[in-house]
Amino acid sequence: QDGLFEFAHLHYGNDFLFQQDGASIHRYKVAKFLTDENFNLFHHPALSPDLNPIEILWGILTRAVYAEGKQYDLVNDLKVAIESEWTKTPLSTLENLVASMPRCCIRVIQASGAIWSNQ
Repeated sequence: QDGLFEFAHLHYGNDFLFQQDGASIHRYKVAKFLTDENFNLFHHPALSPDLNPIEILWGILTRAVYAEGKQYDLVNDLKVAIESEWTKTPLSTLENLVASMPRCCIRVIQASGAIWSNQ
C-alpha cells in the first residue's frame, strides 16, 4: 500500500489497472483498501500464476536464492539473500514481465482459459 500507488500514478497516471488474483488472502479485509480507494482492479483466477508478473518474478528470485541447493539455517540469512537477489534484478527484467502480459493474456484466451507455462 505504501508507495505502490504513488509509483503507479507517477508512471501510469490515473488510468491503470491493479492486478490481483482471486486468492483468499487478496479478498481479505486487509486488501479492502483497494476497493475503498476506488482503484480499477483486474481480477483473474487464484491459480493462474501466468497472468501475474509478480508470481513469475518470485520464481526467478526463488531460483536465484536457492541456486545449487543452497539452504538457510537462519531467517535473517534468508532475508539477506532475498534482498541481495532483489537488488541484482535488472529493471529490464521487471519491464519485460510487464510487457509480456498482453501476449500472455492472448495465449490464455486462445487456450480457452487454460493455464500455460513456458517460462
